[in-house]
Amino acid sequence: MSTATPTGHSYLEKFETCPRLFKYYEIDKLRAPVNMNMAIGTAVHAGVCRFYERLESDPLRSSDALQVALESLAEQYADITDPIMAQDYVRAIQITEATIAGYCDFYRQEPDFETVGLEVEFSYPLNADGESHTGRMDRMVRSRTDTLLYIMEHKSSGEHPNAFFKRYILDPKITGYVWGAEQLFQEPIAGVIMNALFKPRMNPPKKDGTQTLGQPSYMRETFIRTKVEIEE
Repeated sequence: MSTATPTGHSYLEKFETCPRLFKYYEIDKLRAPVNMNMAIGTAVHAGVCRFYERLESDPLRSSDALQVALESLAEQYADITDPIMAQDYVRAIQITEATIAGYCDFYRQEPDFETVGLEVEFSYPLNADGESHTGRMDRMVRSRTDTLLYIMEHKSSGEHPNAFFKRYILDPKITGYVWGAEQLFQEPIAGVIMNALFKPRMNPPKKDGTQTLGQPSYMRETFIRTKVEIEE
């Protein structure tokens, strides 16, 4: 255990869910084969972050978000030789292209929020032994309506929106992020905005056996944490 470094929610969640997985991943530094959904999630996240980097400096030029996302996919699939994984890669490209292109169009104009920071990190000690709680928030925004500060997390998903958003009602990661952000910015955090990108699904096969990709969709839901919940 001495080779592991205490960190945030994802670190703790691995240990609570499966100690053996924790050992393999965090201590032995082993990595599982490429998983298509996880690869798409990583690529989409990279593309959205680039979108906001460019949007702040040049609102009319954020098209390289797609390029960044596809580069992320290519890196994750770089060592794949298995034919089935190669087919997954082709499908991953299609889904990522549709998701990022749609997102750039959907949020091209975003008058409600001003970006305060991207990939914002925090690290604060939890006890005298030096253990820390750390986190990285995808985007910090300030509302132009109420001037309050919000955390915005980008998540891609293939779930139904109701099932997706329900999981965050009591999610301890949300609580930890609010606490960390309040320490960092020294002001209350109004809430955490889950910025969901619902990936397109494959349509049923046509008579000739071909399949087309459906349309992605985009939704946001805000989750709050009370002062009492933070103190707990």
